[in-house]
Amino acid sequence: MQVSQLIFILANFITASTLAAIIWLYIDALLLKIEIKAILRATGFILLTVSFALNLVSSFSTINEPQFTFWMHSLGLWLIFASFIIDSHSKLRFITVIAIASLLLFKSHQLLAVQTLLISINVFEIAYNTQHRDLIPFGAGFLLMTTAEFFYYLDEVKGFQNISVAGDFLYIFASIALSIWLWSYLAIRFNLAQKFPRMI
Repeated sequence: MQVSQLIFILANFITASTLAAIIWLYIDALLLKIEIKAILRATGFILLTVSFALNLVSSFSTINEPQFTFWMHSLGLWLIFASFIIDSHSKLRFITVIAIASLLLFKSHQLLAVQTLLISINVFEIAYNTQHRDLIPFGAGFLLMTTAEFFYYLDEVKGFQNISVAGDFLYIFASIALSIWLWSYLAIRFNLAQKFPRMI
């Protein structure tokens, strides 16, 4: 097994595991209060988790449905994007036009890059408006995904050899950023700041 394939497996495993943890977060939030945006995010992260799990499975078997995996990934991102657009603190609802136009203008990794970029822009804008700095790692995670998808595009379309490995590393870094955001939520939800003050 080549090093690049090992990195691919590691990136998909870490990303799928992180996204699965975030699913639990939103299910926990729904148990406290049922909101449309939480339902959209939970569903979106479920689809993203499954798409990365399928990528992982494809490394060990002949099961490989790239188009199905892509559309599951893309739909998951659309749901997450929609959940932030309908947020009462969002002032960027007009970028929905850009999101719709991207369906006609882009495909494959280009489209995924645009989707993750729109999500990160929305998150940063909400973080700025609400002064919720804990959202910054979340936005940074999706911004790293944007760069990763751009690298995948360069490898797939432009033929830049081995640049997809950089994309895999960026997904690992994105998972770390999302994990930081997840920890900040857990610290508030379960009062971990008092239990583990040195870890925050």
